[in-house]
Amino acid sequence: RKWEQVVGVLAEMQNHHMQLDVVNYGVAISAIEGSGLWDGALAALIEMQRHGLQPDGHLPWVLARLNIREPLVIRNAFVQATRQVACSQLSSRELSTLWWAASMLGVNSIELTNALLSQSNRLINDFQLEELSLLSWACATTASLDAELIDSIQHEVLHRMEAMPSQSMCGRACMLVME
Repeated sequence: RKWEQVVGVLAEMQNHHMQLDVVNYGVAISAIEGSGLWDGALAALIEMQRHGLQPDGHLPWVLARLNIREPLVIRNAFVQATRQVACSQLSSRELSTLWWAASMLGVNSIELTNALLSQSNRLINDFQLEELSLLSWACATTASLDAELIDSIQHEVLHRMEAMPSQSMCGRACMLVME
């Protein structure tokens, strides 16, 4: 079991007085959650916070993955995420997962939406196809449906598909669906 190995490594690190960080806990939370042990993943999140570590931009993703529905926890996580988006340039991966988490948790914040829209529109060419999929799904399932962003996503996907070799059956089949 992968999650047991990850937790074992964390325990060894602590036994050797190594300082654990947000990344270490994030890997553990993801591995535990991936095994369907949501209570264990939540316990790891609480343990991380007990050690004074805050999961920064990853907290909304963790809350959505664990299906946490505590309104105050969600609100505080997205207030922090909104500040982070407003103050720094996020990667395409961070943007797509934040969009996804907001959609999954039913967050409807004009400030967050505007900040995400601004950065997403600027970085549209940097998104991987999986990230574009998350982004379009999140936009389509929330009140933040933005025609400009949806058009940008569609244009980017079509552009990438046109660049595929003509022998690619999937590429041609997908092109037919998109037209």
